[in-house]
Amino acid sequence: MPFLLILTALVSACTVQDGLNDYNSEEYGALRITAEGSLAADIFVNGWLHPEKTPAQIDSLPAGEYEITLLYPHRLCDQGRLELAIGAGSITDLSFSFSQKTGGNLSVLSDPAGARVILDDLVLGVTPFHYDGFPIGAYLLEIQKGSHRSNSQFIEIRENERFSGSFTLSPRKTLLVEHFSNTNCPPCPQAEAIIENLVGEFTKDEVISIGYHASFPSNADPMYRFAQAANDARAEFYKLAAAPAVYLNGKFLMLTSFPQLEEDLRNAILESAQEIPQVLLHIEMTKLRGLEIECRLHIECIENLPNGANLYYAVTEDTIRYETAPGTNGQTHFADVMRAMHSVPASTIEMNGLHGTITQKLSLSAIPAGKLWLLVWLQAEDKSIIQSVKSPLSLF
Repeated sequence: MPFLLILTALVSACTVQDGLNDYNSEEYGALRITAEGSLAADIFVNGWLHPEKTPAQIDSLPAGEYEITLLYPHRLCDQGRLELAIGAGSITDLSFSFSQKTGGNLSVLSDPAGARVILDDLVLGVTPFHYDGFPIGAYLLEIQKGSHRSNSQFIEIRENERFSGSFTLSPRKTLLVEHFSNTNCPPCPQAEAIIENLVGEFTKDEVISIGYHASFPSNADPMYRFAQAANDARAEFYKLAAAPAVYLNGKFLMLTSFPQLEEDLRNAILESAQEIPQVLLHIEMTKLRGLEIECRLHIECIENLPNGANLYYAVTEDTIRYETAPGTNGQTHFADVMRAMHSVPASTIEMNGLHGTITQKLSLSAIPAGKLWLLVWLQAEDKSIIQSVKSPLSLF
């Protein structure tokens, strides 16, 4: 974002050990934020819009690193984007000043409506969206809505001019790659690297991934132990016999060789991507408060929901790195690691015709150190996955 200047405030930095923050997960910090002249400015914390404007006190922030951005029409924030670390039990005071600056105007529409409007990593709101007096400059505009192809383009907001964008988002089926490994499994690092690189070739509305850690060949795997019950349940669900193991949309892929795994998985993804989606999922809201996560999911069906289907919710940590390998296979880098899981029968969704909404809660056992995502998928009795979706976790 052209108007954002990165600064650093060293308050109480976190370190990473075994993929966890080194603070007591029950302890939090707070922010007091003011803007000069008692301006009622919009507050963004890690890109997410806080429900209150300045002046505001934001309590119950887990100790850790944050990015704070303020927006006010026709003003330019002198501090830009502020990076700081919040310590447990501390209150950090932030005061922002603004320079008078004529801005431009932004209007974004989409079909369907209710899509997220993201400008250079700031989640501004949902369509239809209008903002007058936005800081001028070049930006990356992204439009996202659940089980639809995202749309993005570089735009320029000019002084006293309006950028108007209208986007049509087409439905698509998002594919889910599930993979099992263990830190003491010799072939697992190579299989994990192939999966991570291959999934990275696709966007998050095309293919998403979740990594489970099995109890064998050793139950000392720290990622297995972090979410032991959920890892065991998923292994039992698929009758897991060995690791590594890979499933695409609930279908097992036979592992005969590593080159064959890459070829088979890529071909299966390309073939499955042609399927017409029968269900659309959209995560309307996620909230992370301490160890508790709340999610509101909207579902739209082409036909009635299949009998016996279940909704699965999973929290993943995008990257876990160890300075020293936690197991005997030497692997120190792990991607899309499952940290919590929850499931409910699809029959509990309150449907109004072919549309429905469901709100669910799930808990973490501790606060992971990396970026967290929420994955939701609908899985049929025959284990085939009907639709899946992925969204970052927000604090608000």
